[in-house]
Amino acid sequence: MVNWDNNRKLIAGLWPGYEPTVEEKALYAERLSHRRQDWLEEALKRHRSEDANGAYKPMLSKIIAHYNDIAETGQATAGATRERRVLGYRACWQDRQGRVFASSQVFNDREIAAGFSGSMADAIGGAVRPPIQVGGGNA
Repeated sequence: MVNWDNNRKLIAGLWPGYEPTVEEKALYAERLSHRRQDWLEEALKRHRSEDANGAYKPMLSKIIAHYNDIAETGQATAGATRERRVLGYRACWQDRQGRVFASSQVFNDREIAAGFSGSMADAIGGAVRPPIQVGGGNA
């Protein structure tokens, strides 16, 4: 089973010239350690494949974008099972013009997502929308 420690070692191996600062290490851990680690492993590999010679450092935003792509389909690789699991919930809110927004963050709990929806709606003077379930199908 892949864990955060395995993925930290993978980052070091895929970008051997990269020496993260203490702050970067903390940020990566904060943003990545709580995610599903097998999907994160695939996201790291996809991101690395964009850089043929490994000359630059890993980009957190691109890693998260790859992770989100994997999370949307529920698959880490093309050969993976078609089974999709409920990953969590995205917060949703509506502005005064009727435009609907959804958070990029996936919350583990529906009530937390609903609370975030309320905070965002209050901040812009909009309306709360029900959270969107991410994933689904045969769990």
